[in-house]
Order: sequence, then C-alpha cells, then structure tokens
Amino acid sequence: MRFEEHGAERVAGALTAEEVAMVAAALSGLPAGRAGVRVAGIAALRPLLATDGAVGRLAAERLGAGARAVRAVLFDKGPR
Repeated sequence: MRFEEHGAERVAGALTAEEVAMVAAALSGLPAGRAGVRVAGIAALRPLLATDGAVGRLAAERLGAGARAVRAVLFDKGPR
C-alpha cells in the first residue's frame, strides 16, 4: 500500500517497542470492543504526533511541514 496511490501507507518499524507501549498505555482507557473509537485530547500522544515525532514526521514527509494531526480513529486489529 502506497500513500500516493491509496491515501494510506503502512510503514514497518515506524514505532519503536517503547513507542508502541506508550501508545498502548495512552489508549488503555478507551472503550474496548467498539469499532472506530475516536481518539482525541490524549496528551501522552502529542510527542508522537508532533512534526518531529515518529508519526508526525511521517505525515510531514508526505504532506509537507504544515501537516498536523486533526483526528484519529482506533481500529483494534489485534488477534481475538
């Protein structure tokens, strides 16, 4: 899947194990078992979403330095 072609991209290794744990901890208070949970106002995610953070940097590389996260939706695709 390519961003230019599909509007989304999976980037292997985009987050370190520590960053994945940080995201999991930040999202742990959200309702489980619901599809498409909106993610907003979680301060612990700001460092990752900033233009110099792991996720924000990827967006800025593809969309330009003015790119900012405005919305996130959680889809838990973990094994069941």
